[in-house]
Amino acid sequence: MIPRAVHQIFLAAASLKDKGWEYTMEASFLEIYNESIRDLLGNNDPSKKFDIKHGQTNNTTTVTDLTTSEHLLSYLSFSTTGHMLNPNQK
Repeated sequence: MIPRAVHQIFLAAASLKDKGWEYTMEASFLEIYNESIRDLLGNNDPSKKFDIKHGQTNNTTTVTDLTTSEHLLSYLSFSTTGHMLNPNQK
């Protein structure tokens, strides 16, 4: 996810709150590399397996058992290279 895009989403939600709009946001981040799925907000348990599900009725794709956060900005910090870091991971 692009840091500026995340920031813009929260700015837009905050400005619309003054007009009576209310949003609930939830996010999960994953990495798919060499056919392995890694939960970037989770505790990095290598034994945890994830499934990819494709919805036939609503044409959505989801990954099961990912960690989600309603406090996205508190999870995101960016290094000088622009990579996402999870403060729970060492």
